[in-house]
Amino acid sequence: MTRKAGKRRLCHRSRPAVENDFSVQPDTNPSRLEPETPSAQRRWRRLRAIRKFSSRRAGELARAIRAAALLALVGVVLFSPLLLDDLVFHASYLMRPSQDSITIDSAAHISTQPDIKLQSGVLSLPPALSGKARTGEALAALVKGGAARLALKTPVFTIDLSPSTRSPSETDISFSEGSLAIVLSPLVDALQGGAFETLMVRDGTVIVKLAENRSERITNLDADIGIKRRSATRIKGSATLRSETVQFDIMLGARIERRGASRFPLKGRVESAMFQATFDGRLDADQTVDFQASTAEVSIPNVRSVARWLGHVWPSGSGLKDFSARGSLDWSGPSITMNRGRYWLDGNEASGALSLKLSTERAQVAGTLAFGTLDVSPYVGIAGQDASAVPSTPLLPTLKAATDVRWPLVGVLDADLRVSAEHVKGNAFKAGRSAASLTIRNGQLLFNLAEMLFDGGSRGVGEFAINGAPSNPNYVLRGRLDDVEMAAVSATIAGPPMVRGRGHIVFDMAASGASGLDLLSRLNGKLEAGLAEGGVIACSHRPLSAAARTQAPAELCRSSLNVEPAILSASLSNGILRAERVEVIAGDELLRLSGTADLVASSIDVAITSGVAAKPANGAAPLDRTVMTVRGRPEQIAVTVTPP
Repeated sequence: MTRKAGKRRLCHRSRPAVENDFSVQPDTNPSRLEPETPSAQRRWRRLRAIRKFSSRRAGELARAIRAAALLALVGVVLFSPLLLDDLVFHASYLMRPSQDSITIDSAAHISTQPDIKLQSGVLSLPPALSGKARTGEALAALVKGGAARLALKTPVFTIDLSPSTRSPSETDISFSEGSLAIVLSPLVDALQGGAFETLMVRDGTVIVKLAENRSERITNLDADIGIKRRSATRIKGSATLRSETVQFDIMLGARIERRGASRFPLKGRVESAMFQATFDGRLDADQTVDFQASTAEVSIPNVRSVARWLGHVWPSGSGLKDFSARGSLDWSGPSITMNRGRYWLDGNEASGALSLKLSTERAQVAGTLAFGTLDVSPYVGIAGQDASAVPSTPLLPTLKAATDVRWPLVGVLDADLRVSAEHVKGNAFKAGRSAASLTIRNGQLLFNLAEMLFDGGSRGVGEFAINGAPSNPNYVLRGRLDDVEMAAVSATIAGPPMVRGRGHIVFDMAASGASGLDLLSRLNGKLEAGLAEGGVIACSHRPLSAAARTQAPAELCRSSLNVEPAILSASLSNGILRAERVEVIAGDELLRLSGTADLVASSIDVAITSGVAAKPANGAAPLDRTVMTVRGRPEQIAVTVTPP
């Protein structure tokens, strides 16, 4: 019984079979199970050690699996709300396993302030390295990480900068056939939220909506947009505006929320053949879009060319060309204002404030400028004539030769300028400290000379106005010159000086017409000249009458005539200058000039009478006699002498 029971026990605790080297002998002692031969015993001990090691490792693995399963179960319970809200579980991405490229054919809101929309385009990602379309999970991870490299081909953007009181609407987006709604497109999500590393835009179009129902169309937009650490965006590329290529390199900083307004640091450079501009400031995006730059520089090689490029009909001319400015800048809507700036125009340098407002009809310029030295020679030429030729030609001959004296800029430009200068020069003209204002509005011009000082203490004030129809403008010129040298005034107006001496001139004249001859033939007004301390008349009547009697024209005006202080007055009527009161005293002789001068025909018809300066003792009026008459044009002058 004992032996059989022992055999059964051995069978129940079966050991691995050992081949021919040994045999297991049954034994009544269950603990003695090892083979008896030495080699068999060694193998037996080796196998038993392996079995114990395997059993121990299997237990440890089982315990690790049970612990991991428990942790996973706890994690699912605790974090399931977060996982369910994560993008990777959105049905959109599961429904669209491949969204490497998508076509947009309805407006996608990129920004609400300023209002920027993407109307159409093809948005895509570069192919994966594997060459296979990305899964929804891969796209979601790429978008969430902000590492997407997007490409936008043939996009059409609209930027609405026109004043509006409506709040920006949340515009829906739809796509072409085979696409889904906005919530199903992680690419558009990335574009709208700026969740990308780079965006490459090619062959784009931008439509900018401005005030007064105006708009600008920018084409051939090629730009590379990169976001650095989600704090700065760099936009670099080129576009075509009004057939001109414009290059830009702009850095836009992170949004700064302050007092309900959004601000973005903004700096960059924009340049083309028409202009160059650099700026560093901030962009304010509230109800309107404003830009303030602490430092800005603008350079324009030709102001007239830029005006024509912007659609204004500006004529060619000698002035308003090279312009540059440097200072703080404020750009709000169509208005650009530069404060505390320095300006350079046609070689003139000024400081002050200057603003420009662009509109459909006319550009509007306003400001206060202080010049050191102002050279006005580029601006005093008459249309169709070279301003450099004016100095050697007096005003009357120049005006008569002019076929077009209209002011074309008056019709295309509005201005409100206050100008001062320490020195003014132009042509054969020089002046000292001066201050003036210029107002141009709706085709009307008013130039007011508040002060102008000349060498020697002369002073001048005046007013010049242009109004009426552009095809037939009306001109008004009035003013006063004090302590002025008459010879200089005479030389500037007519040529060789006829009177020398210091005095004053008062003038009030009006004319109309579009040519020099029209103006002269319609010139009306009054003139007054006074010799405060007397003067010298270039021609003396005594040698003049002697020369006329002897028919020796070479002797004309070889001698002069000293005269005492006098007041001379004349009137203008349709280009005819008439002597109203022209009397001078030379010694004991009173000379009176009467007659007319035709400014258009350049002819004179005057008579000189002579009398006694002092009244006779008996109080009777002195008897005057005609000395001579002078008639004709300068080249065919006829002098008639009355015998004594």
